[in-house]
Amino acid sequence: MRRLTLAALALTVGATGATAQSPGCEWQEGRPAISFTGEISGQHPYYATVGPGWTMALEPASHGWHLRLYDADGLDLTQITPPFRGAPNPREIYGWHFRNAGNTAANDGSINAPQELRLFYFDPDLSGTAGFMPPDNGGFEPDPADGRGFLRILDYGLADLDPGETARMVYLLFEVCFVWTGDFTIPVDPS
Repeated sequence: MRRLTLAALALTVGATGATAQSPGCEWQEGRPAISFTGEISGQHPYYATVGPGWTMALEPASHGWHLRLYDADGLDLTQITPPFRGAPNPREIYGWHFRNAGNTAANDGSINAPQELRLFYFDPDLSGTAGFMPPDNGGFEPDPADGRGFLRILDYGLADLDPGETARMVYLLFEVCFVWTGDFTIPVDPS
């Protein structure tokens, strides 16, 4: 298990007004931002301390990992990320997302799944609640004050690539960014 502390996180500043292909991760007045890279393999979890007491997690799943951001009580703050039913959620990072329907080559569009860029939302105001209840009509729109983030897959490895099998992600090199509303400051390490 790999664990990072806030002091070990590297802040990166991106361009403002970035597009979906190239989101920025910019710290602005009242909108703190944290970005860092990480690596994970096998069926191991990955944890990093982020923001004001949150824990970013990549938790093993049968075909890859689930991205989560937990508050101090263990509530997943990213649960507001649509879609809630049907199509794959961008917080699910599975090997079969990157293969075609027959599992014979790279995804040629026959699989409707997010690819290298995974955009997500999180709501710090969920802390202390029982969680988020999405509307039955699927009409949820994130609030502008909600936190936003992305996980960009920089490299990955897959297994179970025989036709008819379900591809499994076994290695992931990623960059992740979190931007939220607040006055959080990073303590300075004097050493």
